[in-house]
Amino acid sequence: MGNNSHLPALLIAGSIQGGVLAVIVFLLTRYLRLLSPTSKTWLWRLVFLRFALAFLPLEPVALPVLPRPVNTAAAAVLTARPASPAPNVFVASNGFEAPDPTEFTHINWVTVAWLLVVAVLIGRFVFLCLQTRRLVNEATPLKTLRELPRYPDLVDAAGLRRAPKLLVSDGLPSPTLVGGFYPAVLLPFEVVETASDEDLEMMVAHELAHLARKDLWWQGLEGLVQTVFFFHPLLWLARQRSHLATESATDALAIRIAGAPPRRYAEMLVRVTLHTQNPVRPPAPVLALFGSSRTLYQRIDAMQTLNTKPTLARVAATILAVAGAVTLLPAYRLQTPELASDKTKGLSDLKQVAIATLMYVNDWDDIYPVFKDPQKLHDAIHPYLKNREIWNTHNPKGTTFNYALNLANVNMTSIPEPSNAPMYFESGTWQDGSRLVAFTDGHVKIIHPDRWADVEKRLKTKYPKGTVKKTKGVGH
Repeated sequence: MGNNSHLPALLIAGSIQGGVLAVIVFLLTRYLRLLSPTSKTWLWRLVFLRFALAFLPLEPVALPVLPRPVNTAAAAVLTARPASPAPNVFVASNGFEAPDPTEFTHINWVTVAWLLVVAVLIGRFVFLCLQTRRLVNEATPLKTLRELPRYPDLVDAAGLRRAPKLLVSDGLPSPTLVGGFYPAVLLPFEVVETASDEDLEMMVAHELAHLARKDLWWQGLEGLVQTVFFFHPLLWLARQRSHLATESATDALAIRIAGAPPRRYAEMLVRVTLHTQNPVRPPAPVLALFGSSRTLYQRIDAMQTLNTKPTLARVAATILAVAGAVTLLPAYRLQTPELASDKTKGLSDLKQVAIATLMYVNDWDDIYPVFKDPQKLHDAIHPYLKNREIWNTHNPKGTTFNYALNLANVNMTSIPEPSNAPMYFESGTWQDGSRLVAFTDGHVKIIHPDRWADVEKRLKTKYPKGTVKKTKGVGH
C-alpha cells in the first residue's frame, strides 16, 4: 500500500488505545459507587477524547529517558552529507502525508469501504438535522397554549444568559432540547395539555440543565467519534454508558434548578413515562428527557445517593479515578509549523533524489549503483540533479539520507514489489519518531514508528544481481 495505508494505521492505533481506556473507565464507573454522576460523565468524555486524538495533528512528547539504542539492522548503508533547502512535496500542513500522484494505483479497499460507511452515516446525520429543523419550524410557542410563570427564575437558576425558546410540537414523544447556537426546548402537545405546572417546570428544568452543562456539544463530539469508529463495539458501550451518566448528572442539576425534592422529581419521570405510550428516542441528534424503562430505573436509583455536599471519600475516589484515566492518555503537543515545513522540504529533496537515481539506473541497463563511498554516489547522481545540496533531510537532529545497499548491482526488473522496496531512508528519526523513506518506484513516504519494522525487514531482502554492459559512462 502507498500513502493511503496511513488511515487504517490511525484507526487501528486509535481503536486499541481508546478501547483500553474504555475498559478501565467501565470498570471504574461500574464498581466505584462513590463516584458522582458528573465524575462518571467526565470519565466517559475522556474516552471519547482519547479516540478523537488519533485524528488530530498531534505528536507524542519525547521524554528524556534512556537514549534510543542504535539499530544495527540498518547499519549496512551509505551515509550522505546534509546541505540546504528545496521545495515541493506531497505532505499536508498538519504533518500527515497527502497522496502522491504516483501511488493512486495502490487502492486500499478497506479504506474505501470505511469511507463509504462514514459517508452514509454523515448523510443520515444531515437528514436527521433537517428533520429536527422542520419540527422546530412547525412548532408552536408555548405561551400561545399555557403560561409557565417560573420560567425566568428557572433560567436564572441554571445560570443561562439567554433563555431558549419554549415550543410545542406533536412530532416528539418527550421534552427535548434541540439546536446548538440557537437552542430551543420542544414540548409534546400531550404533555403540555396534561402535565401539572410543577411537573412541567421540572421537565423544562431538565432541558435547561442539559444546556447549562453544554451536553449538546459533547453529544456532537461523541457522535462524530462514533461515526469514525463505527466498527468499535467498546465505543458503542461507551456511548450508552456516557448517555446514562449524562442523564443522571443532568437530573441532579435539574433538581437543584427546580428546587424540587428528588422523590417528587422521580415521581414525575415515572408518571410522564407511563403516560407516554411509546417513549422512544427522538428522530434527531438531540437530548430528550426520557429513554428506555431500564435507563429510567438506573437514573432513579442514582437519585437515591444524591448529595449536594460531596464527602471526603467521594472527592478522593473522584480524584483517583480521573487521575488513573488521565495517566493512560499520552502527553501530546501540537506539531509546530516549522517542523511540518522542514519535513515537507525533506520529502521534496528525497523525491528528487529518488527520481534522479531511477534516471541513472535506466541509463545503466536497469542496474542499481554499487558505490560504497557517499561522495561517489553523489557524483554519479549529480548530472541528474544539478544541485549537490539536494541531499538535505532538513531534520533538526542532523540525519542523513542512506542508500539501501541490498539494492547494489540489482536489476530493477527483478524487484517484485517496487512500491514496497526501500531505496533511500533516513538515518535517524524526527521528533515524532517518524522517518523519510524513498521506494524503488520513485514515491516517498513518512514512515511512522509502527511501520518502521516492516521497512527494516525489507532492507534485508536479497534480490538477484544483474550485470552492466561496459558501453556506457566510465564506471558504476
